[in-house]
Amino acid sequence: RKEDELLQTIAQLIVQKGGYPFVWIGYREENDEKTVRPVARAGFDNEYLKEVSITWADTEYGRSPVGIALRTGQIAMTQNILTDPKFAPWRDKAIKHGYAASIALPLKENHDTFGSLNIYATEPEAFDPKEVALLEELAKDLAYGITTLRTRENHDRLDAQLEETKTLLETILDSIPDVIGVQDVNYGIVRYNKAGYEFVKMTPEEVSGKKCFELMGRKAPCTICATSEVYKTKKPARVERYEQALGMWLDVRAYPLLDEAGNLVKVIEHLLDITEKKSAEEELKKAYENLEKQVAERTAELRAAKESADAASRAKSDFLASMSH
Repeated sequence: RKEDELLQTIAQLIVQKGGYPFVWIGYREENDEKTVRPVARAGFDNEYLKEVSITWADTEYGRSPVGIALRTGQIAMTQNILTDPKFAPWRDKAIKHGYAASIALPLKENHDTFGSLNIYATEPEAFDPKEVALLEELAKDLAYGITTLRTRENHDRLDAQLEETKTLLETILDSIPDVIGVQDVNYGIVRYNKAGYEFVKMTPEEVSGKKCFELMGRKAPCTICATSEVYKTKKPARVERYEQALGMWLDVRAYPLLDEAGNLVKVIEHLLDITEKKSAEEELKKAYENLEKQVAERTAELRAAKESADAASRAKSDFLASMSH
C-alpha cells in the first residue's frame, strides 16, 4: 500500500531468496551535486553506504554501476571489483565488506530513470546473462509497482482535494441568501443551495429527478424563461416575470457552463424575489401619476384664476375708460 514498504520488502526478498549479501535501492536527486538518496536496504550493510560517496554525475564518483545506471538508464555492472578500474574509488570499502561484484538496474517511469536497484555479490562474475535477465525483469516489476502506487496516491490526493473543494463550494453556495440552482441540459434539477430548497419548500430527495418547470406546476418550460434562452443561445440571459403559482415577481438570471468543445453541460440559475421592489416601483409610479394629476389640476386652477383676474382687470379698465368720457 505504501512505496517505502514495497521497496523494503523487495530488498529483503532479494537477500533472503536470492542469497545476496547486500541490496539497496537509491533514488536520483535533481540537485547540483546529483546525489543518490538511499530509500531501502537489506542484508549485511555494516555502514557501507555511509562510508562511500556515490553520485550520478559524469565524474569519477559517478562512474560506479549505480551512477551509470541512473545517468544512462541502462543496466551497469562490475563483475570483478578487484580488477575493474571504474570501481577504484570504492574498491577498498567494498572489499572490506566482502563484496566482489555489483550490478545496478535502472528503475523507470515512462522512460525516465528515477532510481536504481543495486545488488552486491561475494563472488566475482556472479551475474551471468540468465541472472541479469531475471533481475532486469524484477527491476521492471518493481518500477511498475512504484508507478502504480504513486498513481494511486496521486488519485487519492486529487480525490481528497476535489472533495475539499466540493465541500468549500457547497459551503459558499449555501451561505448565499439568494436562490441558486444547477440544472442539466434537459431542465433537470441537479441541486439547489440551501436557500433554493427553502424557496421550493422541498428536500433534496423530493427535488431529485424533477424538472425546474415542474416545481412551478407546469408541464412544459416557461414561455418567458432565462434558462430556456441559455439553452438556445449558450449565452447569459435575464428575465423579470411574475410567477402566478408563487404570487411573486422574480428576477431570473441564467448562466451557461460549457465544456472545452463549447457544448452546454450545465445551467446555473439565480433567482431573486423582487416582489417588494416591484411593489415599490408600482407605488412610485402611482405616486408619480397622482402628482402629475395634482400638478395638472393645480395648473388648471391657476390658469382659470389668471384668466378670471385678467377678465376683471379688463372690465375695470373698460369702466374707467367709459367714466373719463
